[in-house]
Amino acid sequence: DLFLSSLPTVPVIVDDNIRNGRFICVECVGDSMDDGSRKSIYDKDIVLCRLLTNDLWIMAERVNKMFAIVSKKGIAIKQITSYNSMKRSILCHSLNPLYQDYEVLLDDIKELWIIDKIIDRSVNL
Repeated sequence: DLFLSSLPTVPVIVDDNIRNGRFICVECVGDSMDDGSRKSIYDKDIVLCRLLTNDLWIMAERVNKMFAIVSKKGIAIKQITSYNSMKRSILCHSLNPLYQDYEVLLDDIKELWIIDKIIDRSVNL
């Protein structure tokens, strides 16, 4: 993708258990993944994401992690709570209860990245 190749690269040290694969860092925007809990992802957090191959997309709901979902509508950070095999879609969930769950068709997804860790967090005092 021309857009991704134009972005700056940053070296990141990763744990041994996640060193294989293709990685990207994403700056989060908004409060949809902030429920005030320890697992929240805040506005302006930078997360390290690992590309999930297409054959694993349907199993994403079984992983208790968050994902960067690159679709025709843009990039969203969400939990995937279910897979509908009849519709070939996933249900995307925000931690913040002010946001409703929504469905994304697999055909509309360009890439699915599993979030391995938060690598930068600006603290607001």
